[in-house]
Amino acid sequence: MLFTKLLANRLFLLFISLVVTGIIGTLMVHELELMFSELSHETLAQLKEDEEGIAILLVGFGVLLEGRHILQNWIAGHEVEATETTHLCEYYGFILLALGLFIEIFDQITNLIHSPLVVFLD
Repeated sequence: MLFTKLLANRLFLLFISLVVTGIIGTLMVHELELMFSELSHETLAQLKEDEEGIAILLVGFGVLLEGRHILQNWIAGHEVEATETTHLCEYYGFILLALGLFIEIFDQITNLIHSPLVVFLD
């Protein structure tokens, strides 16, 4: 019961949001530093690694927000009433999930474009 109440608590969601935002912000600052430095294969690999980290965090946090009500029901063992916070979590969770997936899709498209296996005909 305590864990269910913790998941439903807005302050707990705010805390988790601040932690994830802090981590993503740190990764983005690191990416900006790398972008404005001298580009080499090593910095490009680091940029790709940071971008993947950001996408994974966005997808993971989005899934957590979107599945919050399911977790509450599972932990409580019965149907818990959905609140406005639950609906907002589902909405913003979907947005974060979609954003993280778009980052990964864009990454895969750029990998295919730069792949030596892709041949463009003139």
